[in-house]
Amino acid sequence: MRTPKSFLCTDTTLSAQEILTRYQQRWSQEVDYWYVKLQLGLGDFRLQSYEAIAKWYAVVYLVLVYLYWQRYEYAARHGANTSLSEVLARIRQDHQREVLRAACEEVARGTSVEEVVERYVGPWPVPAA
Repeated sequence: MRTPKSFLCTDTTLSAQEILTRYQQRWSQEVDYWYVKLQLGLGDFRLQSYEAIAKWYAVVYLVLVYLYWQRYEYAARHGANTSLSEVLARIRQDHQREVLRAACEEVARGTSVEEVVERYVGPWPVPAA
Protein backbone atom coordinates (compact mmCIF):
# COMPACT_ATOMS: atom_id res chain seq x y z
CA MET A 1 0.00 0.00 0.00
CA ARG A 2 1.36 3.39 -0.95
CA THR A 3 1.26 6.12 1.62
CA PRO A 4 0.67 9.71 0.56
CA LYS A 5 3.53 12.19 0.81
CA SER A 6 3.21 15.86 1.65
CA PHE A 7 5.57 18.65 0.65
CA LEU A 8 5.39 22.12 2.12
CA CYS A 9 6.69 25.15 0.28
CA THR A 10 6.68 28.80 1.31
CA ASP A 11 6.76 30.01 -2.31
CA THR A 12 3.09 29.97 -3.29
CA THR A 13 3.89 30.94 -6.89
CA LEU A 14 5.41 27.52 -7.65
CA SER A 15 3.42 24.72 -9.20
CA ALA A 16 3.34 21.29 -7.59
CA GLN A 17 5.55 19.97 -10.41
CA GLU A 18 8.15 22.72 -9.84
CA ILE A 19 8.19 22.01 -6.10
CA LEU A 20 8.83 18.30 -6.74
CA THR A 21 11.52 19.09 -9.32
CA ARG A 22 13.35 21.28 -6.82
CA TYR A 23 12.93 18.71 -4.07
CA GLN A 24 14.52 16.03 -6.27
CA GLN A 25 17.63 18.21 -6.59
CA ARG A 26 17.89 18.52 -2.83
CA TRP A 27 18.79 14.86 -2.27
CA SER A 28 21.99 15.06 -4.32
CA GLN A 29 22.92 18.23 -2.42
CA GLU A 30 22.37 16.48 0.90
CA VAL A 31 24.58 13.59 -0.21
CA ASP A 32 27.26 16.06 -1.34
CA TYR A 33 27.20 17.92 1.97
CA TRP A 34 27.32 14.69 3.96
CA TYR A 35 30.30 13.47 1.93
CA VAL A 36 32.14 16.78 2.13
CA LYS A 37 31.41 17.06 5.83
CA LEU A 38 32.82 13.58 6.33
CA GLN A 39 35.86 14.15 4.09
CA LEU A 40 36.67 17.65 5.37
CA GLY A 41 36.09 16.79 9.01
CA LEU A 42 33.47 19.45 9.62
CA GLY A 43 32.00 17.32 12.39
CA ASP A 44 35.38 16.88 14.14
CA PHE A 45 35.42 20.13 16.05
CA ARG A 46 33.72 19.02 19.25
CA LEU A 47 35.32 19.92 22.55
CA GLN A 48 37.35 22.72 21.02
CA SER A 49 37.45 26.36 22.03
CA TYR A 50 35.16 28.81 20.26
CA GLU A 51 38.15 30.35 18.47
CA ALA A 52 39.32 26.95 17.21
CA ILE A 53 35.82 26.10 15.95
CA ALA A 54 35.51 29.48 14.19
CA LYS A 55 38.90 29.04 12.49
CA TRP A 56 38.07 25.45 11.48
CA TYR A 57 34.76 26.56 9.95
CA ALA A 58 36.57 29.32 8.06
CA VAL A 59 39.03 26.78 6.60
CA VAL A 60 36.28 24.30 5.70
CA TYR A 61 34.18 26.98 4.01
CA LEU A 62 37.20 28.18 2.10
CA VAL A 63 37.67 24.62 0.84
CA LEU A 64 33.95 24.46 -0.04
CA VAL A 65 34.27 27.64 -2.09
CA TYR A 66 37.26 26.13 -3.88
CA LEU A 67 35.33 22.92 -4.59
CA TYR A 68 32.36 24.88 -5.95
CA TRP A 69 34.72 26.92 -8.13
CA GLN A 70 36.29 23.73 -9.47
CA ARG A 71 32.80 22.36 -10.10
CA TYR A 72 31.87 25.53 -12.02
CA GLU A 73 35.08 25.35 -14.08
CA TYR A 74 34.46 21.69 -14.91
CA ALA A 75 30.91 22.46 -16.06
CA ALA A 76 32.17 25.35 -18.20
CA ARG A 77 34.85 23.18 -19.87
CA HIS A 78 32.87 19.99 -20.32
CA GLY A 79 29.27 21.19 -20.47
CA ALA A 80 28.26 18.74 -17.75
CA ASN A 81 27.53 19.06 -14.07
CA THR A 82 29.41 17.08 -11.48
CA SER A 83 29.02 16.58 -7.75
CA LEU A 84 31.28 18.02 -5.07
CA SER A 85 32.36 14.51 -4.12
CA GLU A 86 33.42 13.87 -7.74
CA VAL A 87 35.35 17.16 -7.75
CA LEU A 88 37.11 16.17 -4.54
CA ALA A 89 37.94 12.73 -5.93
CA ARG A 90 39.32 14.29 -9.13
CA ILE A 91 41.49 16.73 -7.12
CA ARG A 92 42.87 13.85 -5.05
CA GLN A 93 43.57 11.79 -8.17
CA ASP A 94 45.37 14.75 -9.78
CA HIS A 95 47.48 15.15 -6.63
CA GLN A 96 48.34 11.45 -6.57
CA ARG A 97 49.33 11.64 -10.24
CA GLU A 98 51.62 14.63 -9.55
CA VAL A 99 53.28 12.89 -6.60
CA LEU A 100 53.83 9.69 -8.60
CA ARG A 101 55.22 11.67 -11.54
CA ALA A 102 57.64 13.54 -9.26
CA ALA A 103 58.82 10.29 -7.68
CA CYS A 104 59.34 8.68 -11.10
CA GLU A 105 61.30 11.72 -12.31
CA GLU A 106 63.58 11.49 -9.26
CA VAL A 107 64.29 7.83 -10.04
CA ALA A 108 64.89 8.70 -13.71
CA ARG A 109 67.47 11.31 -12.61
CA GLY A 110 69.40 8.60 -10.77
CA THR A 111 68.09 8.65 -7.21
CA SER A 112 67.71 5.13 -5.89
CA VAL A 113 64.22 3.71 -5.67
CA GLU A 114 64.71 3.06 -1.95
CA GLU A 115 65.58 6.72 -1.30
CA VAL A 116 62.57 7.93 -3.26
CA VAL A 117 60.22 5.53 -1.49
CA GLU A 118 61.57 6.62 1.88
CA ARG A 119 61.15 10.29 0.99
CA TYR A 120 57.55 9.89 -0.18
CA VAL A 121 56.30 7.11 2.08
CA GLY A 122 58.65 7.22 5.03
CA PRO A 123 61.18 4.80 6.47
CA TRP A 124 60.39 1.15 7.10
CA PRO A 125 59.04 0.71 10.62
CA VAL A 126 61.52 -0.71 13.07
CA PRO A 127 60.18 -3.88 14.70
CA ALA A 128 59.47 -3.61 18.39
CA ALA A 129 61.99 -5.41 20.59
